[in-house]
Amino acid sequence: MLDENKPPGAPTTSIQPAPVRTTTVTTRTSIPEHLEKDETSATGTVIATDMVFTGDLNSGEKVRIDGTVEGSIGRDIQSVVVGKRGGVKATICAANVTIEGRVDGDIHGDKLVELKSTAVVLGNVYCSCIQIESGANLNGTVTMV
Repeated sequence: MLDENKPPGAPTTSIQPAPVRTTTVTTRTSIPEHLEKDETSATGTVIATDMVFTGDLNSGEKVRIDGTVEGSIGRDIQSVVVGKRGGVKATICAANVTIEGRVDGDIHGDKLVELKSTAVVLGNVYCSCIQIESGANLNGTVTMV
């Protein structure tokens, strides 16, 4: 672009356009990035990392807890997963229970209780089958029922 207001013979300058900034915003109505597809389903309940739930949690088939739950988690639940960032101060009752985070309270698993290597459990475990990975921390008793 030439500067038309300059006298003839004056050096010309060119004006460069400012760089264009683009911002991409994506929204997600599906599973959060830190969850793998097999860890939850569309019919499950997810307590996200920034959520605090206080009270009695009675949900359908699946519950995943990455936030904080204080109260009780009911027996009508097929599976409960406490993620690595999850914290529970409650009694957990479900058919299958997987712990990756921290639980302060008793765990009642009708079928299977899994304590992953990052699990910290301060309470007793009542179950028919238990799997404890190396590194898991259990401060309580295990009663096979």
